[in-house]
Parts: sequence; structure tokens; C-alpha cells
Amino acid sequence: MLTGPLVTYPDGVEPPTLDGIIKAHNRIKSHIHRTPLLTSTTLNGLASNVVRGITSSDGRDITLQVALKCENFQKVGAFKARGAMNAVLKYMENEAENEKGTELHLVTHSSGNFAQALAFAAHALTSPQKSIKATIIMSRLASPIKKAGVIGYGARIVDCEPHNRLEICNDEIKRLEAEGKTVAYFPPYDHVDIIEGQGTCMVEVAEQAQDIWGAGTAPDIVLCPIGGGGLMSGVAIASKGYWGEHGVKVVGAEPSGANDAHGSFYSKTWQPAIAPINTVCDGLLTATGNITYPALVANVDDILLAEDESTIRAMKFIWERMKIIIEPSSALAPATILGNELGGPEDSTEWRRIVQQAVLAKIEKGVAGPISLRVVVVISGGNVALTSVLKMFEELEDPKNEPLNADV
Repeated sequence: MLTGPLVTYPDGVEPPTLDGIIKAHNRIKSHIHRTPLLTSTTLNGLASNVVRGITSSDGRDITLQVALKCENFQKVGAFKARGAMNAVLKYMENEAENEKGTELHLVTHSSGNFAQALAFAAHALTSPQKSIKATIIMSRLASPIKKAGVIGYGARIVDCEPHNRLEICNDEIKRLEAEGKTVAYFPPYDHVDIIEGQGTCMVEVAEQAQDIWGAGTAPDIVLCPIGGGGLMSGVAIASKGYWGEHGVKVVGAEPSGANDAHGSFYSKTWQPAIAPINTVCDGLLTATGNITYPALVANVDDILLAEDESTIRAMKFIWERMKIIIEPSSALAPATILGNELGGPEDSTEWRRIVQQAVLAKIEKGVAGPISLRVVVVISGGNVALTSVLKMFEELEDPKNEPLNADV
């Protein structure tokens, strides 16, 4: 029988909340970047083309206004800096007085962006009064670029095999504690403080959306990629907290080749990460956890899937059209919208269903005039080997063989 996380939070765990996310924002805002919320006229046009034919009951056409929350501009190049910084700062706030001046050792296991994020937090928070060191357990198969980033922040890497990272992590914690070190372990995503830290990107969106769409406006749909669920959980909790009364739809995006969250969400029975993994979205390979899974079940409305080809096409479009570098895991969310509009295999049926539901919600509220839905898409990061992405682009068939011009 399959065992794993339940749809309820574990005993003794205080669930992540909007209040916790706002407190996390105030805690970390001086240590991180306020990332931009970007729009594109061309992106809006393509997204509106996808839903062409959807009308209100009285025949009004539907258009979409899409804004990208660009965490690829975050420190360490990904949203993970938010969660790591919040978790470490909160830990330090609660340290006993006799530990405040002692050396602190941060430990995690990660082969991706959280490895760099915790290394960054240790580096940024070290002071003459407080020495903080980070030890990262990383697979020997991890990206050399991400390993270089960890080392660049002064952290120590302990190599492991892909299957034994937890064992090596526990051994390293025991070794440090045997030496008399103060050790703080942080999992990559399944932790309330990390979830609340990740959700702080939506505190910024709540403010930035007013500048883009006008005072008092709220997103109708929020779309975010799902891996282990730390980002998606924080984004969903914040979105429902801010705009739940406005009927916001919170939608996840997952690769078709690594769709365990999709299966878990709709079956309401947790599923582990599938094997073999078959996706270019290397940041979305982890299964949901004891805290993230119930958070998703409680706060997410739908999860969409996209094929890798659509993801690569969406990534290429955003690189060329909006002139920003994003990684495949980030391109997945816009791929679920644009799908075959960019020549990919998706038929947009599920996305159109979600849009239709949002339209009906507006009609029920008596919205007058043209109906334009506001969509926030979270771009999770931009840490990618350029040579590998350029190879992906070269392998795409471009039937028009025409360069894309900037139109942001």
C-alpha cells in the first residue's frame, strides 16, 4: 500500500498562512530583490487568440492580460532565495541568547536552486558578530553551473549519489554535532517558513498589479509551476488570502513527463515522483511533501500539464520576444496557456475551460463592458546552461523561419 503525505497537515504543524507570508515579506525584503511584474503586448495577443471563441452569455468577446512575475531576476536567479532567507532569519530570531554569537552551520540536500539559496543566505547573513557556514549535500550528477554557484557563495559541497542524499545529509549533521557545532537543517521545500518565504513574491504582486492594471484590481487567474510544491503552496495561500473573495483561480503547471502532483491532486491520494523522469524541466522533479501536499489540495483549483516541446517553444518565445532568460521549469507555466499557438502539441482545452469558469464568475458579479481577464504567471527562475538551451532551440522546427522582433 502506498504511504506518504495526507491531505491534512501533520499533527503539530501550524499551517502556512497569509499573515505568516506578510511577516516573512517584512523580514526578508531588505535582503532580496523586488522582482518586476512584466507585460508584453504580443504575449497578450497570443494568449487572447487561444481563447478566441469564448464569449459571455450576451456575446461579449474575451481577452487576456498576462503579467509575468519574474523571479529569474531574484538573487541566485530563482525564487528559492526568498524561502531560504526567511527560514534562516526566523531561526536566528529564535536562537537562545547563548547561541546568538556562536558559529551556525546550515545544512540541506539539494542539487538545484535551493542549494544556491541556502549558500547565499549563509554568506549574506554572516557578520563580525555571527559566523554562518553552509554545507550542501549535492548529487554528483548536479549541474556544474549550480555547483559553481554554491561554491561561489562560500559553501561546502558534499557529493552523494542521487539515491542516498538523505543518508549522507544525516551523516553530515551527526558529524558536525559530534564536533560541538550548532547545526540547523532546512529541507529544500517542505517547511512552513520556506513556504511562507516563497509566498512573499505575491505580496509584491498585490502592490505591482495596481500599477499595471489600476487601483483596486485583482488577478482573475494565477498560474505557477509545481515541483515539490514550496513555491506553489506559498503562491496559492497568498493568492487566496488576497483575492479569494474576488474569485481568483489558482492553477498549477507540471510537465507531462513528471506529473506526480497532477495525479496526487486529482486522486486526492499522494503519489511519489514517477520514474523514469522524462522532462527538460529539471527544477520540477521532486514529489510534494507532508506540508506542501495538503496546502495544494486546500488552495489550488486546477493543475495543467504541458509537453516539453510546448515548454521549449514558450521559453524561446520569451527569450526572443521579451528579452529575458528563463529556464525550462519557468517556461512550463506560459506553455500551458500558449500551447499550439506557438506550434506546440497542446490543444488548450483545459486552459480554455479554466478561462470559461473565470468568465462565468465575472458575469455572475455583473461586470459590464468588455471582459478582460487578468492573469499572473509566476516565472520561477533563470538558472540554465545557455549551451543546452540553444541546442533545444536549434532542434525546434521553425516553419516560418523568421526572427522575432522585440515588442514588450
